[in-house]
Amino acid sequence: MFMRISWGRIREGQWEEYERRFKKLAEENVAQGGPKRRWLVRDLDEPDAGFAISAFDTESEMRNWADNPQARERVKQEMSDLYIGDYRVRNCEVRLQMD
Repeated sequence: MFMRISWGRIREGQWEEYERRFKKLAEENVAQGGPKRRWLVRDLDEPDAGFAISAFDTESEMRNWADNPQARERVKQEMSDLYIGDYRVRNCEVRLQMD
């Protein structure tokens, strides 16, 4: 399994709007063959920051989805006005899963 993990900070007081838009985009991406599972994780110590985690079966699925120019532009249009400061993205391989 492969995961794309993004961290970012959003404008103060905009978490509910961010969550609404995230859900909207996630539903669109599933219909277009995007991630198999997604999580939106809010930071308890910095409530205007959080992680978006997207799970894929293969590295090529993850990279193809991340490199899709239409998808990138759609996310930019929908979310860019909410982000402030630093925004980081990491592509990861799950090496161990324990249930």
